[in-house]
Amino acid sequence: MIMNDILGIVQIISGLAVIASVVYLAREVSQTSKIVRAQFGHGLTSRLYERYFLSAKDKEFSKFWLKIGLKMVWKIMNIGVLRSG
Repeated sequence: MIMNDILGIVQIISGLAVIASVVYLAREVSQTSKIVRAQFGHGLTSRLYERYFLSAKDKEFSKFWLKIGLKMVWKIMNIGVLRSG
């Protein structure tokens, strides 16, 4: 009888340990996915700022984009005026 009681207690403890390990693994997976998303976003932002920095260092390239950018803004403003009028 004592052996059956001990086996029952051991089974309960092992069941609780399995539940605890599943909860732990679920939290680890959640945390890992958050870290991966953050690293991905950081990588995108980092590359974007690197492009901005490189284009700002090159005067000719900056002038080129300034011309194109002003033309695009002018076109957008004219399209907006034409649509609203």
